[in-house]
Amino acid sequence: MKKCLFLFLFLGLFLAPSVLAEENYNGYLIKYKSGKIEKSATKPINIMSEGEESDIKFIQPNYIYETCEISENDRYWYLKNSGQVFQDKNGIGIKGKIGVDLGKEAADELSKNDSKQEVIVAALDLGVDYNDSVFSGKLWNGSNCKNELGENMGACNYGYDFVNNDKDPLPNSNEDHGTHVAGIVASIAPNAKLRVGAGGTMPVEAISRAIDFAKVNGAKVINASFASSKKDGKYEELFDMAMYESIKDFNGVFVNAAGNENTNIDTGVTGGRPFPASLKYGMGGFNEPLKNIFVVSATNYYDEITYFSNFGKDTVDMAA
Repeated sequence: MKKCLFLFLFLGLFLAPSVLAEENYNGYLIKYKSGKIEKSATKPINIMSEGEESDIKFIQPNYIYETCEISENDRYWYLKNSGQVFQDKNGIGIKGKIGVDLGKEAADELSKNDSKQEVIVAALDLGVDYNDSVFSGKLWNGSNCKNELGENMGACNYGYDFVNNDKDPLPNSNEDHGTHVAGIVASIAPNAKLRVGAGGTMPVEAISRAIDFAKVNGAKVINASFASSKKDGKYEELFDMAMYESIKDFNGVFVNAAGNENTNIDTGVTGGRPFPASLKYGMGGFNEPLKNIFVVSATNYYDEITYFSNFGKDTVDMAA
């Protein structure tokens, strides 16, 4: 088994002004031909003088994305399911199905004789409490960190905060989603190394920069538990060129959550199709499907799709 390192990319809690939030964007994103990405509170106009060649590749709305999270009891049953009794959403005790877990013991056994080759896993989420003992010895140290453009920036503290633009991706005190997700990876990939990042409600400007950062710093897997915002109860199918290009240019696997609306995202009839998962089939106005997106639904402790998880035999690659 290859050794995995974790890199954390903090996308932060980003609260859009109420007027713009209704349209699911916050200002504008500018992408330059150099690959540099900036945000602007207002739509840039009169950027070029007459006859001047622009170094701007495109300008688009700075779309807002939301983490796919839900409050559940007994969140750690997946490490070892021995048939113990769990509490369902109504507080009723239900006996779990023996062996329906993440196979931590089998993963530990496989790792005993691994080659120690490192694979970096980047967590784009709500920040990670890297001081937790579960991450001991499993963090990308970031001692020779590069920014998303490949420029040296000194040492990073296991990742980067792309909302506050600092080198410390610890979460806000009330956020634990990123720590929870990264802890799962650390538990079932005992020789992994993590790189950190964070979210909540987050702008594509931060997400795209984080994906580019992960690529430049050697990540081969990105875990992204987020989806496009919803309007009138349905996902919006965005024409988000920045997101599309960043995922397309990432030379690894982009693991994306199917979402938590209990809807068939193949058809999108009830709740629409979440973005970027829908990019697998060229949705959202893009003609070229992205083959490096791996979409995951959620299962429960008796091996069935949860009451909240989205599903779809064409869009979803795995339920776990």
